[in-house]
Amino acid sequence: MYRRTCIQAVLLALALVGLAGCGAKVSGVRESKDFRFDDIVAGHMAIGGVATVFEELSAKDSNRLATNLQLSIQDVRKEYPITPMPELRNTMGQADYAAMMKEYGTDGILGPETLQKIRPKVKERFLVLVRVESDDIRPATWQHNPDTRDAAGRIMQRENIQASVYRQVKISANVYDLKTGKSVWNGLVTNQAYEEKRYPIRQPSDLQALSMLIGAMRGDKPADADKTFAEKYPPPGPPPLYRLMPNAFEAFAGSLPARKSRKLWPAQSMYRPSRMT
Repeated sequence: MYRRTCIQAVLLALALVGLAGCGAKVSGVRESKDFRFDDIVAGHMAIGGVATVFEELSAKDSNRLATNLQLSIQDVRKEYPITPMPELRNTMGQADYAAMMKEYGTDGILGPETLQKIRPKVKERFLVLVRVESDDIRPATWQHNPDTRDAAGRIMQRENIQASVYRQVKISANVYDLKTGKSVWNGLVTNQAYEEKRYPIRQPSDLQALSMLIGAMRGDKPADADKTFAEKYPPPGPPPLYRLMPNAFEAFAGSLPARKSRKLWPAQSMYRPSRMT
């Protein structure tokens, strides 16, 4: 028991930090049959922006998230003509744009009056709006990991204490057809990730172990004896929101209409009959 205490007393304070996550998932999609790829290409799509149910985003965060949304859609649907949020805001006017985002942040939808009001000011046919519905940061957890070895018995990773913090975000997305004044796509996207920090454990040498044993016999306490477990192995901060959102945006973009693959007529098919002998 004492040896275990001694080992923990000489833990290396350096930590390895990393971010891990799972793929974002799209659910509850409602899509109009009239929402087609060709119409998007012909009518263009404008980035409205990103709102949140919690508190008003700063100008910096709002611009960053809107840019992430734009780039994610462009990465996944390269054929879409996209108008950036700042250009849309300038076209609408700051007051009307702020009122639209406030309404969407509060209600999660745009009412008919708002859609009717902005329609003459926006040349693009489709408008994209996203809202952060939930942001769940779980309490930190700790895990003891023993040495891991390969088939030859070589140590691949040393024994360590792993501190982790998990975060999950859910966003709703809406695409409005300003020509008809209706929502043609809406759904929910969930993404999660955890930030981790690893504290490698170093085994004390025989001399160090003897020194600690003598100190214990004298009544000496280890330097960190009064620290809590969390103080000995401080957890990392939660994964930042701006690092979770792009994957969620890409999952949303992947659910939007794609170009239909061209059907091959029999004469164009790759089938070749076998040669007769």
